[in-house]
Amino acid sequence: MDQLTQLSAEFGNIHEALRQTAEIQRAYRLERYQRRKSAQQAAIARFRANNPEAWRKIRAKAAESRKARKMAAREGLTQEQIAEADAISRQWLDATEFVCAYCAKETPKHERTIDHVIPQSKGGKHLASNLARACKSCNSRKSNHSYFYA
Repeated sequence: MDQLTQLSAEFGNIHEALRQTAEIQRAYRLERYQRRKSAQQAAIARFRANNPEAWRKIRAKAAESRKARKMAAREGLTQEQIAEADAISRQWLDATEFVCAYCAKETPKHERTIDHVIPQSKGGKHLASNLARACKSCNSRKSNHSYFYA
């Protein structure tokens, strides 16, 4: 029994050391991420200030790309299907109660979004059956992945 007690105590110490190491690594990764993010934001701001015409072209191209994806998501749909999806979106956003489909939290009006479960960038259509209520943080975290990868 003595050896078992000793092994148990050693395992507990190892487990605690691993937990502390994981916390240190997590803190380091967060700090590194924030440092890189602020450096990237500063670089973008400098580029924007020094190259306003190039920046306008970049933003215009991004807007065109988004518009093309949106149009492709509506391609092949009837006007009734599009109107139904738009009506459901408006109804959900204006509802008194709005619960996020992903985190199941009540969401205030300024944080409500409508998510395409299968993203438009991955071929998802703008149909009522492909829409879900989502808070801004869940929708951002999900990005262009399907719900199952969020």
